[in-house]
Amino acid sequence: MNEKLQYATMLEIPVNTANITYKPVKKRRVFKKKQRSPEAVKEELLSKVNAEIETVEQALPAESETEISAEITETFAETPADETAAVAEDSEAQEDNQVYASASVRKKKRKPFFKFSVISAEIVAIAVLVGAIFLTNAVYSDSAINVFMRKVFSVETAAVEKTYKDFSPVMNFDGEMSLDNGVISYSGSGAIYAPADGTVSSVVQEENGTYTMNIAHSAVFSSTLSGLSYAYLGEGDSVFGNIPVGYVKGGGFTMCFNAEDAVITDYTIEDNAVLWAV
Repeated sequence: MNEKLQYATMLEIPVNTANITYKPVKKRRVFKKKQRSPEAVKEELLSKVNAEIETVEQALPAESETEISAEITETFAETPADETAAVAEDSEAQEDNQVYASASVRKKKRKPFFKFSVISAEIVAIAVLVGAIFLTNAVYSDSAINVFMRKVFSVETAAVEKTYKDFSPVMNFDGEMSLDNGVISYSGSGAIYAPADGTVSSVVQEENGTYTMNIAHSAVFSSTLSGLSYAYLGEGDSVFGNIPVGYVKGGGFTMCFNAEDAVITDYTIEDNAVLWAV
């Protein structure tokens, strides 16, 4: 057989070619599954095709059902084995992805809003203790906790009381004055100043309309101002040596010093300053 006859014979032979392109599939397998056999894949594909045929048969007239069924069967029969394997592999990849997604959902648990720990328990205990102390202080003033807290945090300091000899009274009178048995008399008119700083303990108006003011300079030392025409301060007001406490017009003002409710007599006055006897 010559070469031209062989070439012509070859041209008469039908040749079917198929190019199969595999697309790489990125897959993360969590659980390794058993590889299915080609028969199982073929049965699965047949079941899917039959389901599609039933759907199409329900939608189309009866005359077209035979033609569509034959066409689908012929197409499936002409499908190469390699393409069938590729379809099976893609199906396995999809199932693996579904398994991985379900496993991820199971692993991703919702975090609790509040995590109870030892530190949280200590904070709660401290809050309860503080609340108990506060309620106890508010309800029971003489409770054991209150007594303990007062002893711990209170600083008791003994008050040092000043005697009359710790003061240096000064007489701020512009007129004449005299001293008789501890009583100072003033016959002029004008503003009256306290001999030393202190607090007004009482103000009393006498029957003749004048005022008598008692000023406490300490717990054991005070002064009494009588015959005031006007009293500028009231009970509880603070007294300062450079601020007048009242006013006298027409004389009749007297003043004395008291030590524990007794009039002090052992002192003299020099240059309007009181000098206590030693």
